Amino acid sequence: LLVGREYENHLKLKNIKKEVTENESLYQMIFENSAVSIMMADDHEQIISWNQYTETLLNMNQSDLDLKPVHTLYPPEEWEKIRNCNIRQKGTLEHLETQMYHKNGTLLDVELSISVFQSKITGKTFSVAVIKDITTRKDAEQNLQDVNARLQAIMQSVQAGIMLVRKKDRLIMEVNPAAARMAGLQPEELVGKIFNEYICSAQNGRCPILD
Repeated sequence: LLVGREYENHLKLKNIKKEVTENESLYQMIFENSAVSIMMADDHEQIISWNQYTETLLNMNQSDLDLKPVHTLYPPEEWEKIRNCNIRQKGTLEHLETQMYHKNGTLLDVELSISVFQSKITGKTFSVAVIKDITTRKDAEQNLQDVNARLQAIMQSVQAGIMLVRKKDRLIMEVNPAAARMAGLQPEELVGKIFNEYICSAQNGRCPILD
């Protein structure tokens, strides 16, 4: 009976070890193949683990990252912004837009999420950061702002009357000063109003300007 129990315990232990190994392999596969940067820091805020995408994103290798103080990856003002989020007290930080240093010294726009946890075995505190590269999105947003700024400059300076009207509901979206003067109104009195009520008296479907 004792031998039978020992054998049963041996099988249970073997199955547990197998499950642990499989889980570790699965974790490692997810960790290394994630399309985001993942870094772990110790209670001294030094980097102790990272995935392959981190090296790709920052163009850094093991000698650059191992035990590197986390704060050195960020400009001082961005690190101060992160510290002010009181992550250790709250336990998490989600989707903070910030900037990090590339190895060549340029800045990368990133979205940062952090989780803080404490080891049940050692009692030490660790943090895991998930970092998403948003440089392309930020560049697109900046380009859109530049285009809008140029459009506004043209709208405000040209002497011809210009209106931007949304065709589906004939809503006036933008009016320059020249067009407002022609209508005898201020630009803010026209924006958001129906075009036909102020400019074109023809009914929908028979407007010589829009139809």
